[in-house]
Amino acid sequence: MRLSALETHFRDGILTGDESLLAALEAGKLTEKKRLDIYRNNVFRNYRGALEAVYPTILSLVGADYFRQAVYRYSERYPSYSGDIHHYGEEFCDLLASLPGAAELAYLPDVARLEWSIHAAFHAGDAERLDLSRLQDVAPDDYGSLRFTLNPAARLFESPFPIRRIWQVNLRGFEGDQRVDLSEGGGAVLVMRRNFVMEVDNVSGAESAMLSAFARAEIFGQALEQSLVVDPAFDVAIFLQRFVANETIVDFTL
Repeated sequence: MRLSALETHFRDGILTGDESLLAALEAGKLTEKKRLDIYRNNVFRNYRGALEAVYPTILSLVGADYFRQAVYRYSERYPSYSGDIHHYGEEFCDLLASLPGAAELAYLPDVARLEWSIHAAFHAGDAERLDLSRLQDVAPDDYGSLRFTLNPAARLFESPFPIRRIWQVNLRGFEGDQRVDLSEGGGAVLVMRRNFVMEVDNVSGAESAMLSAFARAEIFGQALEQSLVVDPAFDVAIFLQRFVANETIVDFTL
């Protein structure tokens, strides 16, 4: 058997239970199946450990047994294609939406999306603070053509559920009011890494519209128009001061 075929059989044997590999293995002290099971158990243990680290709130909400079964199904559908385990788990929210019983916790996929946003922001690159005095060199007539850049460690997330509250009350060690009122509805949440501390804050609809437009590399004039549709009283000067000061906005080009 060619090496590439052997590797493919080995991968399928571990991830899908396909035992067509067994005939290609040489006999030893352990049966072929037991030897393959050793690798399979190690792989799933690593997958589960990685996903538990990324999705602690999901683990808290569904329990260890349900989470373990979810990881098993996820690993069958979405094997890792990266040598870096930190890249593994992005599609977990899609799997959760399809699992039996998930409909009872309709917010579960969005909680997973929030936790992945936190994970991705934590491992994102760094950025220098924006010096607002640079705007003094831009002619007022050119303001509308500016393109602002968001911090690579920032993620914007929207949900119809009070997702920040759900995430907060399920944090390990949380001692406040445990009640969550789903009738409150949702909104936008900004995830940011600041000094290696993850922050999750609610933002207004107009702020979300502006930041989302910046993330799409739209020019300032277009972004402002979208924000004013959401809130005609939106104060863009206060917005810029706030999100430059907290390093969400880190650069601009003309």
